[in-house]
Amino acid sequence: MTKDTDDLKALRPLPSYRFDPVRWETRKADKYGVVEIDSNRYNIGPDMHGRRLDIAIRATRITVKDRAGRTVADLKRVYGKSPRTIQDPGKVFPLIASKPRAWRDCSIRPDVPDEVREYLDQADDRTLKSSLRAIARACEAAGFEPAMQAVSHAITLDWDLNEQEMVPLAKRIADGDIDYGGDLPDLNTYDKFNHPGKEDE
Repeated sequence: MTKDTDDLKALRPLPSYRFDPVRWETRKADKYGVVEIDSNRYNIGPDMHGRRLDIAIRATRITVKDRAGRTVADLKRVYGKSPRTIQDPGKVFPLIASKPRAWRDCSIRPDVPDEVREYLDQADDRTLKSSLRAIARACEAAGFEPAMQAVSHAITLDWDLNEQEMVPLAKRIADGDIDYGGDLPDLNTYDKFNHPGKEDE
């Protein structure tokens, strides 16, 4: 028996679960639903105000669970001192959709891609209201990043932003069914089903 064989026999088996370097802490959300972690403020949501929450602090993410163990927020971890409160823009869009005039002064403008921000800034009141509603539904269905990818694609193709197209497209992007970056479908051929009479224009 060689030394290499002896060394292999002495090795311990790999663990059956993935190593998860995490630090758990407990925080009480303030009256706005904000908790402070490492000198930064994270907005968990106004419905969490005054509640004690369990915080999983990982290298790149902050995961917040309520006392029943349900995940109520999953946010990017920020290092250093951020001048802004960190929040999930996808959870803010439904609030803005209910008050469209708040869009131009809302806190998540820097998180929105340039082309989406410019589109919404230039929209008339009716288009802004319907677009924000479509984006909010896409965020609720698939999360912020897939929703922004879907909306950016729609703007590039000069589509109207509506729930019927944005929600399924965002969900497909989130599920990995579409290679975002070149393989997104052109749904213009299906417009006649969503917008009767449009094919005659």
